[in-house]
Amino acid sequence: MARERVTVALSGEGGDEVFGGYHRHVFGPPVWRQISRAPFRVRRLAGRLILRVPPSGLDSGDRFISPLLPQRLQQSHVGDRLHNLASALGAWAEPTKVIIGGTEPRLLLAEVLERSSSLSFVDQMLLADQLSYVPDMNLARVDRMSMASSLEVRVPLLDHRVVELSWQMSLEAKIRAGQGR
Repeated sequence: MARERVTVALSGEGGDEVFGGYHRHVFGPPVWRQISRAPFRVRRLAGRLILRVPPSGLDSGDRFISPLLPQRLQQSHVGDRLHNLASALGAWAEPTKVIIGGTEPRLLLAEVLERSSSLSFVDQMLLADQLSYVPDMNLARVDRMSMASSLEVRVPLLDHRVVELSWQMSLEAKIRAGQGR
């Protein structure tokens, strides 16, 4: 429909990844502080158990849990969110043990995050989002959709000046009182 009237459109892609707009940016640190106390094997088992229940089954169980939670934690699609968490819980801790004598290739993102260990947990998530999720998922999706409709799309929130400004801002300016972006 947009292509009928314009040839160039603006998208808000990247705003969440630059300014901390996802729930994981707000709730990730306190959740990780809690679950990281459990041994890896326990986390992996919990992740596998959660993944055995389809997201829709977890959503239906949320009807009983949701009234007990603060309003800001009551959400739809809880099953999908728990599946995302379960996948992270079940990550292989030592992939080199899968193949005797094998080594895991170094990933550029891993190297960048290692060098960024002085950043806060949330800033590391934002950096990982900006280096992987934005180009690999967001921009690829926008590009495919816009090309399919012969529409040119610009992403002003990913202008280098906006991204640079976001890195000059304090984390508290991005995420405040349990609210992102």
